[in-house]
Amino acid sequence: MDSCGVMRGNKNGVETRLRREKAPHLLDVDGDSCHHIHNSSKKLCEPFARYLESLFNDLHADFQYCSEYAQFLEEICGMISIKYSKPARFIPHRWLSAYDISLQTTMLYDAYVIFYYPFLSNEDKKTYKEVTEKIFADRGVSADGVKKLQAKISAKKMTDDGKQRKKRMCLKILMTDITTKLQLSFYTSKMQILKQYVLLFQSADTLVHQLHEQQFKTFKEFLACFMKAEHLVTLTPKTAKTMTFGNPEEVLHPMSMYIGSAAEEIIMKLNKKDSNVRTFLSQAQDAFIQCAAQMQKTLPLNNRTLKSLAAIDPALANHSQGTKMLKRLALEDFQHLLNEGEEEGVRKELLQYSTDNTISDVNNNVVEWWARVQAKGSYPLLCKVATACLSIFHGPAVESSFNCLGDIVDSKAASMEVETYSAYQTVRYALKARHTTAMAYFSKKDVNQNAQIDKHMCVQMRMAAQRYKKVQAEKREKKGKKLKSVKSVKEQIQNVSKMDYDNHVEAEMARAKKRVMKEKLLALAKKRKISG
Repeated sequence: MDSCGVMRGNKNGVETRLRREKAPHLLDVDGDSCHHIHNSSKKLCEPFARYLESLFNDLHADFQYCSEYAQFLEEICGMISIKYSKPARFIPHRWLSAYDISLQTTMLYDAYVIFYYPFLSNEDKKTYKEVTEKIFADRGVSADGVKKLQAKISAKKMTDDGKQRKKRMCLKILMTDITTKLQLSFYTSKMQILKQYVLLFQSADTLVHQLHEQQFKTFKEFLACFMKAEHLVTLTPKTAKTMTFGNPEEVLHPMSMYIGSAAEEIIMKLNKKDSNVRTFLSQAQDAFIQCAAQMQKTLPLNNRTLKSLAAIDPALANHSQGTKMLKRLALEDFQHLLNEGEEEGVRKELLQYSTDNTISDVNNNVVEWWARVQAKGSYPLLCKVATACLSIFHGPAVESSFNCLGDIVDSKAASMEVETYSAYQTVRYALKARHTTAMAYFSKKDVNQNAQIDKHMCVQMRMAAQRYKKVQAEKREKKGKKLKSVKSVKEQIQNVSKMDYDNHVEAEMARAKKRVMKEKLLALAKKRKISG
């Protein structure tokens, strides 16, 4: 499950309540590792102060809400032989979407330069004219046709927001293009490592036995981008959770870090002391350290259970290490699955399993492998443990089990009860598991003569609307009584407030009269004293 407080809070989180109220044997294998990678990619982007993210948002806004701009961009792409794709939207809570948009922006960069050139001032057009001419020359395109299209683009009227957005786009696409290209190269090269992990565990295959190995591999590969190799060769999962990343003796020089081939080419052409280069390298080093620290903190790199889950891999079937880990799974982590006296049976099955050469044909699909082992009937206890292991969600697949409600939960269905949602989800999940539809599953050749029709269900279906209306009427009546009581209390409060206000006014007037009378008496006494 997700690692947010609602799901994994130690007081009233879903996990805590499940363990306390329903399933005390609940096994903790950490949260959704793909979400951990997304959060790590957010840390990777933080030092760059949302420079590219704001660019992505402006690009999406420009071409999302103006179909003519999108058409102009498509024509430019056709002229300079670039495959057109509409600028995608950056999703803030899915930071790896920055990787896909970075690839798209890099591919369309020349088209963006030509598109935004007409929005420059006359002085800036003279300065950056060579940039567009170089694109035309490199791609063998005649400038006349493009200039006519640029005239149409510049003639289009814009709102004030649109004008401000064009200024920002001209700044980042043309005036500070070195910074933009350096960061695009960094994003596409570094996020690719994280993206590969997420794509692997977003697949439909069961890969829980590879979870620990892939996490450690991804972490180690990312560290190799900015740390010296001799400090990573002997790295273990245990030491990975305690290592530091700021030691100058272990970190590569900024010029030696892997920042992407395009960025390296740009830096080679420029002076190494260039302010843009120095700023970028400093940001890149901070990005490496922050992302690595986040991965170290959130990924269960030294989780014993995840290590043991590798035992169900077919490749370890006849290996002593696999037998050792499988024993730990059966007798410690999944001990609640075994009845009293079955522990000795597990030990006997492990001895046979470790030397069974009839199942040595390694199948890449772990589910099919254990299905074949179960069909053999020789290892019932081990198959029980393996089935429990294979049922563990290890990525966003946990969310896909709720997505069958995607076409039901909307603004119009907000008044549905939990029981209704539950019924919908059960039915739709069952139909999807059978790879069929409701029409195909319940189709009958002769509806009137079919003996399989459940008459009781038909009666319930006819009465469902009446029961629903009755429940709604009771709710409205209950709500009306509540509103009436609230209105009555409100009126009482208003009456009391009005009474208190009237009393307050009368008291103030009485005090004012008393004060005036006292002043008159004092003035009269003073006058008599003077005259006497």
